[in-house]
Amino acid sequence: MPLVDTHSHIDVDRFDKDRDEVLRRAWEAGLDWLVIVGSGDGLPGARRALAMARDIERAFATIGVHPHEARDWPLEANP
Repeated sequence: MPLVDTHSHIDVDRFDKDRDEVLRRAWEAGLDWLVIVGSGDGLPGARRALAMARDIERAFATIGVHPHEARDWPLEANP
């Protein structure tokens, strides 16, 4: 059975210095797939997650709006 991290935030700034190392260890530990959750800072976070998922083999992005932030999310927004 594949091992999938369904809720990662590998795109956040705190991983800028060692993101490649974190991913290497995850793959070596048996992780097969990674889902990068685009949230937290709105549209910029969504775009960052999408861009990162394009660059990381075996990574996907998902974009969501937390219910507490839904009223501030523009309906016409398109990451």
